[in-house]
Parts: sequence; structure tokens; C-alpha cells
Amino acid sequence: PPPFYEIDPFNYYSEMMLSYLPVIIIVPLSAYTIFSSLFVCFRDRTDTTGAIKKVWQQSQKNIGKVWLTSTCIFIVYMIITYLLNKVLYMVFFGAGFFMSNAPLLYVNLFYMALKLLFIFIALLFMQTGNIILFGSLEDEEEGHYIKSKIDEI
Repeated sequence: PPPFYEIDPFNYYSEMMLSYLPVIIIVPLSAYTIFSSLFVCFRDRTDTTGAIKKVWQQSQKNIGKVWLTSTCIFIVYMIITYLLNKVLYMVFFGAGFFMSNAPLLYVNLFYMALKLLFIFIALLFMQTGNIILFGSLEDEEEGHYIKSKIDEI
């Protein structure tokens, strides 16, 4: 093997970024399918497989828009989660460690509970974004919202 100083750092980082490629391709579409099918299950009172089939058929008609928008939603989710966790970490373990009199176990438990809460808040954003995306695709195709507004007039 080559000595440490001869290792090309660009090659290492490019291989590391290549390992994230399946995550960027698969996770946003699967999150869109899961969250939208749960929404369809509750809205239409159907079974899960019927809802997944409806969401999948709807997304196949405009897969580029679905993938791009769900990927943007996923990236925003990751950024929000990262920032909230960084802020939480700085508050708890940053300058001065303001809870120095509290037992460390309770500090860690409180930190983990708030971290979990922040992750759920970010996940709620991602779920809402995917449901809005599905609703907009469904409205483009079937136009229920526009038809109901026309009927009201």
C-alpha cells in the first residue's frame, strides 16, 4: 500500500459521496410513497395495498417531478434535523455546560428526549411536504379541488 501522504483525498471523498447515491435515489421516493399512501388510507378509508397502488400509479405519470420534489423535501428535512441537533448540542454541551449541578444521566436523558422531539418535528415537515406533493399531483390529474370551487360559485 502507498504511504499515508500519497493517498489522494479527492478519491476518498468521491468514493464516500458515491456511497450516498443510493440513499439520494431511493429514500425520497420511498418516503413519498409511504407518507402519501398513509394519507390516502386515512382519507379514502382503503387498505394499504390499494393506497400504495394509487400513489404509485399517480407518481408514475410524472416521476421526474415527484423525484425532484421529494428529494428537495428530503434534503430540507436532513438540513433541519442537522441544524436543530447542532443547536441542541451547543445548548447542552456548549460553553459552560449550564447544568453542571445536575446528574449526568438526567442531562443525557433530557438531551435525548429533546433530540427525539426535534427529529419528530422535522419528520412532520417531511410528511406534510410529501402529502402536499401528492395532493398537487392528484389535483393536476383529476381536478377535484378546482371542480369543487367551481361548483360553489
